[in-house]
Amino acid sequence: EKLRGIDLVVNAAGIFHERRQGDFSRVHFEGPLHLFQASRVAGVRRIVQISALGATSDATAPFLRSKALADDALAQFDIEWVVLRPSLVMGAGGASWRFFRALSLLPFEPAEAGELVVQPIAIDDVCRAVAEAATRDEADGRVIDLVSSEPLSLRTYLDDLSQAMSGRPRRRLALPWALLDILGRFAWLKPGAPVSRDALRMLRSARQPYDSKVCQLHLGLQPRSVSEYLAANPADRGDRLD
Repeated sequence: EKLRGIDLVVNAAGIFHERRQGDFSRVHFEGPLHLFQASRVAGVRRIVQISALGATSDATAPFLRSKALADDALAQFDIEWVVLRPSLVMGAGGASWRFFRALSLLPFEPAEAGELVVQPIAIDDVCRAVAEAATRDEADGRVIDLVSSEPLSLRTYLDDLSQAMSGRPRRRLALPWALLDILGRFAWLKPGAPVSRDALRMLRSARQPYDSKVCQLHLGLQPRSVSEYLAANPADRGDRLD
């Protein structure tokens, strides 16, 4: 009944690690499936599903597989739908944004950082994408990756953040993935932590760039590059202390 008279539903529910086994399925698939069913019955015109970059049924990370289950289920409903799959999100208050900025100031980096590809997207570009997905006919029935226009290696991304935060890039030692995996096992101790075993799996598998032109084609939106975002949002002393 709460959906009667509603034109648009945006599902943004998500968790980054499980506190209990099955949490991914409950939050990313079972709950959204009930929401999609209720939306169809209530006469909702369109659903925008916020998924995650790399979400596929055969992904190595359970986080991504659970997201893909909901994406695939939504596509079977007789309703207008759009699936948005954002990359790492840049923006004040974001857990991953704080994590990568802090990491950029440390003398460490994950092994193979020069080979890993990231395309972070600004939070306001994500919001614009949701607004466009709500109304554009071209977006209906599309799965759209939300990525910045310029693929970067993880090392370059950390260097750019370090330059923005402290005025200079840093020399870093490579941390082996085995050690990072051990750290990821204890992420559940801190709710909302951006690091988990799934997050590390996703990062380590990031080897290929995504095409940002798809976003422009279906949403009329060209996400900004990391350098453009950092230039428009310079770090201050409060950011460095945070």
